[in-house]
Amino acid sequence: MKLFTQIFVLLACGVICHSAILKCRCLSTSKTINRSLIRKVKEIPPRPYCARKEILVTLKNEKQACLDPTSKFGQAVLASLKNKSERPAEVRTTRATTTSTTKTVTAVPTWS
Repeated sequence: MKLFTQIFVLLACGVICHSAILKCRCLSTSKTINRSLIRKVKEIPPRPYCARKEILVTLKNEKQACLDPTSKFGQAVLASLKNKSERPAEVRTTRATTTSTTKTVTAVPTWS
């Protein structure tokens, strides 16, 4: 009887855990999306429960869409994302002159 209870609990945990396992976020993908509508791009690498790479795009109206990573547009978005992350922060130095002294002002880097 004790063995039966352990097996039953184990099977119940298996069913509960199987329903809670995460799956791929992108069930359907788009080939292109209007660039002016894109607010944020996130590349999701393959994971143990999802064997494919995903491109998750947040639009300006806060909706999310998925891009096909094999399409030309998806590849261009990924290349743009990688170029943006590899670019060093720009530090602008300007000279402000006053009547008595010269000060050097360093601006905080801005991300565009």
